[in-house]
Amino acid sequence: MAEGRFAPGHLGELTQLVPFEMVDEALMATRTVQSRLRDLPSRGVIYLILAACLFPEVGYPGVWRKLTGALAGLPLAVPSASALAQARRRVGSKPVRWLFDLLRGPAPTTHGPGARRRGLLVAALLPARRLRVSPRIVKRAISKYQARGPRIDRTSYKATTGIEILAPAGP
Repeated sequence: MAEGRFAPGHLGELTQLVPFEMVDEALMATRTVQSRLRDLPSRGVIYLILAACLFPEVGYPGVWRKLTGALAGLPLAVPSASALAQARRRVGSKPVRWLFDLLRGPAPTTHGPGARRRGLLVAALLPARRLRVSPRIVKRAISKYQARGPRIDRTSYKATTGIEILAPAGP
């Protein structure tokens, strides 16, 4: 169990949503636990990354201030922006990916409940196709813009088709 400034509950609501034990397990599983005692331990960096997702407009120093705002009176490191970025690179993305895979739950399958609605598959929907608003142009053997010479016809023609429905003669 963490003590001092990184104790449970000190880093805000994130420690209640993502417990320390889960973060420690992610760090051990991905082999990214710090090898020496630092002012910014790997556990704190993971919470920094999670909080940075909530406040993308303020940058790492602003996120650090928001994350540690309730720690008044405790000895606290005030890292620079470059120190926070270096800590982020040191930890990497593997523990965050591990936490994401754990917290998102199982991936949807085509056989489980909720994969089909009214007999149709809903796990991987295709994006809506755009509506065609102009007539299709038939390709030419020679582009009218590439062709040279005085007798080249550069006009475009639209093809039309007609359909006649013949009704059978009466009985």
